[in-house]
Amino acid sequence: MRLPSPEVIGQNIARLRHQHRWSQRELAQKIDVHQTLVFRWEKGLANPKGDMLLRLAEVLEASIDELVTLDASIHDASGQELPKDQELRKLLGLVSSFEPDDLKALKIFIEALATKNRVKSALQLT
Repeated sequence: MRLPSPEVIGQNIARLRHQHRWSQRELAQKIDVHQTLVFRWEKGLANPKGDMLLRLAEVLEASIDELVTLDASIHDASGQELPKDQELRKLLGLVSSFEPDDLKALKIFIEALATKNRVKSALQLT
């Protein structure tokens, strides 16, 4: 299997690590490598070997495709597809740290935006 550029894999490792809210050191400990190696992967200076890709996928709860593909569909823990917009995915990854009142406010805001878009769409149909 020919791996894509180290930059792509590095971006995916970093994104998935951030979703778990782990430091590079914490990820390194979980896969039993030195923190410097995780840093090198994330900076695109090296690619993980095949067996390490499998270990990374397991620990990061991701598929191999999510690790090696630039535009792979990314899914959350419940199987819902997340947006391809990396900034939005990063922000959505932070939701799990919200307090209950903040989650409630976010839900209200999202529902308001959805309602606005439904109304706008309905008005365009008439």
